[in-house]
Parts: sequence; C-alpha cells; structure tokens
Amino acid sequence: MRKFLLPILIVIGLLVINAPGHTEVVLDGTLGHSGALPGPDYLIGADLGRQLGSNLFHSFKDFNLSRFESATFSGPNSINNVINRVTGGNPSNIDGLIRSTIPANMYFLNPNGLMFGPNARLDVQGSFHASTADTLYLRDGGQFNARQPNNSLLTIAPIEAFGFLTDTPAPIMIDSNLLVPKRQTLSLIGGELRLGNDADSELMAEFGRINLASVATRGKIIPTESGLELSTNTKGGVITTNHTNITTNGEGGGDIYIRGGRFELVNSHIKAQTLGVEDGGVVDIQTDNFNIQASEIRTDTYGAGDGGAIHLKVTDALTLSGLDADGYGSFISAGARAEDAKAGDAKHISIQARQLSLSDGAQITSLTKFGFGKGGAVNISVTDTFTAAGTDNHYYRSGVFTNAQGLEEGASNAGHITIKANQIKLLDGGDISSITIGPGDSGTIKLNVNDTLTISGGSESLTISGTGEESIKWLGSGVFAGSESEMVNSGNSGTIELKAGQLILEKGGRIEVSTSGGGIGGNIKIHVEGLTMLADEGGDVTERSNISASSIGSGNAGHIILYVGDKLYLENGAITTATTRADGGNITINSPGYLYLINSKISTSVGAKDGNGGNITLSPAFIVQDGSKIIARAVGGNGGNIDITTNGIFVFPPASKSPIDASSQKGIAGEIVISTPDINTAGNIVILSTTFLDVSNLLQNICQQDSEKDGNFVVNRYAGSRKSPYDWEASHFLRDKGEPITKPLK
Repeated sequence: MRKFLLPILIVIGLLVINAPGHTEVVLDGTLGHSGALPGPDYLIGADLGRQLGSNLFHSFKDFNLSRFESATFSGPNSINNVINRVTGGNPSNIDGLIRSTIPANMYFLNPNGLMFGPNARLDVQGSFHASTADTLYLRDGGQFNARQPNNSLLTIAPIEAFGFLTDTPAPIMIDSNLLVPKRQTLSLIGGELRLGNDADSELMAEFGRINLASVATRGKIIPTESGLELSTNTKGGVITTNHTNITTNGEGGGDIYIRGGRFELVNSHIKAQTLGVEDGGVVDIQTDNFNIQASEIRTDTYGAGDGGAIHLKVTDALTLSGLDADGYGSFISAGARAEDAKAGDAKHISIQARQLSLSDGAQITSLTKFGFGKGGAVNISVTDTFTAAGTDNHYYRSGVFTNAQGLEEGASNAGHITIKANQIKLLDGGDISSITIGPGDSGTIKLNVNDTLTISGGSESLTISGTGEESIKWLGSGVFAGSESEMVNSGNSGTIELKAGQLILEKGGRIEVSTSGGGIGGNIKIHVEGLTMLADEGGDVTERSNISASSIGSGNAGHIILYVGDKLYLENGAITTATTRADGGNITINSPGYLYLINSKISTSVGAKDGNGGNITLSPAFIVQDGSKIIARAVGGNGGNIDITTNGIFVFPPASKSPIDASSQKGIAGEIVISTPDINTAGNIVILSTTFLDVSNLLQNICQQDSEKDGNFVVNRYAGSRKSPYDWEASHFLRDKGEPITKPLK
C-alpha cells in the first residue's frame, strides 16, 4: 500500500485546492455584519452593507471566487454606486462570476492586489471599476479607506478619485475576458497592470469607455469627463499587455484612456472603431515610454459616424516595431473605411514624444478607403529624433501615410501630414507620403526640422498603380505626394513644404511630387541651410538621389522652389521636373552660397509632343559644373527659359559634358540669360585649365641645408575638403587663432 500513498495524497491535495471554498467571501464587521458567507453562489444583499443616499458600501475581510463560483450583489434600484473594499491584507483571486442585479456602477477595491483568472466574468448593469488603491475619495471630502478602515468617512457623494497612500501599490493581473454593458465604463487602476498571457484576453466596453492607469508612488488618479488626471508628483507605473484586445467598438467608437510610466503593448490590439451612425471618441495615451510591438491602435470608422481621434503623449521614447504572426508590422490607424456615400470622416492622429522610431514596416496612417469619408490629419511633434526604416514581410514600408483610395466621383481628399522634429531619418525604405489613386486630392506634407533631415537608401516595396495593380519594386526612401490615378478626373497631388538646417539625400533618397492623370502636380518648397546629394556606395548611380516634380498624364508637373542658405552640393544627384504629355514645371534655386554639381543635373526638360519646357531660375554666389547639366529642353513645344544670376560659373572640362541648354527639337528654343554684377557677361563662364604649372624648379631644399637649425612649418589640410571656387579666398577651414599646433614638421 505504501507505493500508492504519495499519489493518493497528491490527488487529495489537488481536490482540496480546487474545491469550492466555504470561507472565500468574508465580511469584516466594520459596517455591521461579519463572518463568512455561504457559497459557492454568494448572495450579497444591501442589508449586509451600509447605504447612504445612492451609495451602498460593503466591506470584506477576504473576497475570492473560484471557478464555477459566483457573487451576486442586490439592492434597491435607487442605488447608483455599489462600493466594495477588501481589508484583510490578502489579494483577491477572482476566477468566477461577479454579478449585480442593481442598475448601478460597481467599485471593487483591494490594496493588496487583484487577480482575474481565465474564468473570471462580469455580469453587471453599470460600469465596473477595479483598483488596488488604498482609499476612494468622495467628492464632498469623505473617503472609503481599505488600508485603514477606521479613517473612513462615508457620505452620499459620488466617487471623485482613487488614492494611493504608499510607494508600492499592488498589481492588477488580468487573464480573462472582462466586459461591461453598452455605453458603460471599465476601469483598472492600480500599481503594475499585467494584462493577458499567451492565451487571448479581452477588455471590452461597447461604445463605452475603458480606463487603464498604473502608478508607482503615492498620489491620486482622478477620472474626468475628458480623461484621467494624475495628481502632482505622481509617478506612472508599468502596464504590460500580451495577446490582449482592448476595445470600445460599437455604434460609435467609444473612449480609451491609458496612463502610466512604461507601456508595453505586445501582440495586442487597442480598438475604438465606429460601426454605426454615432461619432467615435478618442484613444488618449500618456506615458513616459511606449513600446508597440507587433500590435495595433485603430479608430477607423466603418459607418456613417465619424471615427475617433488618437492622442499619444510620450515623455521619452515611442517605438513601433516587430511582426505579428502573419508577418505584418505594427500599426496606428485612423481611417474612413465605409463604402456608403454617407460615410463618416476619419479623425486626426496627434503624437508628441522625445523620440519616435518606426521599424519592420510599422506605419502611422490615416486613409479614406472608398473615398466618401474624409481622411484625417496626422500631426507629429518630436523634440529629438524621428526615425522610419525598413519593411515588413509583405513589403509594406515603415513611415507616415495619408492616402485617398476612393475611385468614385466625389471621393474625398487625403489628410495632411505635419511633422516637427529636431532630426528626421528616413532609412532603408522609410517613407512620409500622401497619395491619391482616385478623384480625391492627396494631402499636403509639412516638415519642420531644426537640425538634419536625412533620406538614405531604399527597399523592395509594394506599390499600387492607379488601376489598382500591385507590384514589387525597389524604391528609395523619401517624402512623396502624388496623384497616381490615370483617370482624366484624377485628384491633384499635394504640396511638400520642408524646412531644415541640413538636408541630406543619399543612396537613392528622394523627395517627389507626381501626377499620372489629369490631376495637377503639387509643388515642392524647400528652405534649408545646406543641401547635399551623394552617390550610392561603390559609385552605383542607377538609383540616384533626386528632388523631382513629374507628370506622366495630362496634368502639368508641379514646381520646385529651393532656398539654400549655405551650399548646395550634388554628386550623382538630380533636381528635375519632367512630363510626358504636359508642360514642365519650373525650378527656382536661391542661395547666397555656392551650387556645386558633380555628374548631376538640374532639368526642366519635357518629352511631351507639344509640352513646353519649364523655366530654371538660379541665383547662387557661384556655380561649379563638373560633368553636370543645366537644361530646359523640349521636343515639340518650346524650350524653357534659363535665368542665372551669379558671380561666376566654373566648368570643369570637357565643357561638352556640362551644357547649359534650353533648346527644342521642333519648337522655339528658350532664352538663356546669365547675369553677373559688374562683370562682362560674355566672360562669366570660366573653363578651368587641364594643365598645371610645374613649380618644382622654384622650390629649394632649405630644410636639408639648415638641418642643424630645427624650425617648424605646419600645413594641416582640412579632412574631406573638395575643389572649391573659394580657393582664391582665405580658407573657411583655418584653425582658430588660439588652437595649438601639434604636428611640427622638420
């Protein structure tokens, strides 16, 4: 018999652990009644608590529900709030049903911790608020204290705030599906919030509201009509979600408010989507750090009601990365997706952060899918660096997008994009773009960068033609605004407005506006201190960097207007406007600095049978052409005019590789005017010599003769300096007068 004793004891132990308990719901006696209630279906009437006005208070020593157990709260319909606390010092483990037959809101408070297991369920008539706060503050100064019950002052006033009296608030753990009725609120307010596990969990308030707040110090959480407020000096805690759906989808999208210190959204979804005629609410998240990994936030509308807005305010870093099980990247979307002509509009996305990083095909997007609802704006403010890089497994590119995809007449416009940052980096396929493929216009893109905007590299990417055909091709990183429909009634391309300290385009980086049909091409307006275009590593210029405004339809190309405060340096780069069926756009470049072109071109040429070349207006201090073109050619139409105002044009031989040309094959050539102040314009183009003076015979070996007399003569060449028209002036790169010389030469 001994060999069977251990297994028998284990089985008995498991049965005891899982058997319905008889002392799991115990009154603490602070409000009158005390002792354990009979289960497994616990009946908790109003007579077991204390009623003051429309508030019904209950106080428990312990409160736990096992699987198949339930606790039912009952009382008169005059009750608005059922307010419960647990004072015994133990956490509550809820793995059964909490039910209320009262049409009232329910508060459940245990400062020692709350755990909702996989079988936990709610069947309440109003809102449900679970918290590990120490006390609930009432609006008239009263309070219901769970940590120090004797400090309570019960009144008839409603709840005003959740109070935390220690620096180590207890956690709330959710491994279940918790739902409240339509238009009601579900709140989880405590220390660390751990939502979900490997199995899917769900928090749902249909067309209602969800509050999630985590604190790590003493303080208050104050629910308001428009959000959640943290008291002064209250530090946010940690919120972790894994395989969790947080949703307020319904006739209207509902509201979701989240507050914390660090928020990890992993393999999870936050959705406040409008499905009917009511307008959506808002997803409002405020944290110190926010990591979105293989997850999404959506406030799209699929109905006649408007979608919801998205507000993200992150003190430090906001990161979107990772791939879901199907290989798609993380996603933030506020779109208009209804097919009906009365479709609701998308609302705006507003993001504030110190750093913003998008990778693995992560996207921030607002679109109008079928064209009847208006697209929403995307506004981003980053005090440090915004980075977008890479693609997901389906070739979707990381970046910010507003698209108008409606094909029917009367389709709405895409939303605008506004981004302010200290630095922006678009790398390996990173994009900022607004595109229309139908009658709606694409949006305007405005970028304001204090320091440097870098656009570098590219990737294999999914592209959709104006006819809806999908293809995979290499595209450089960049900023794009386009009308890609080939229809005559296609919408206009949006404008790109860019202001930065330095603008760097390399390895195929691009800034482009385009039109493919009857829509008018947008303009590009750039105001920078310096602009640099560089060749790809290894000299591969098959995908050269460029700034372009193009048209392959009947709509005219847009114009390019550049102001460069210091220098504009192009190596295997291009600034172009081009058309195949319409007039070319104009290029205007103003700069008090110099324009240096190496194997590059500035072109407004057109290939259209009747289209006229665009005009080129340049006014830099100097122009250097090294195998580079300045051309405004045409085929059947007239050539464009070229107007250059400069102190001089320096051309490296052979001059034939650096033409300034406004010719037309069949039409009238454009006019070329070169103006140089106080200098005869006939001699303002200087062809640099290919032969150099041999000065070796003028040098004497003085050092050898005076080897006994050591002296110092120092020449420090500036690293990376190039040939410059300023060579005849004092160097811009001389050391400061007081800087020591550290390399003496004999």
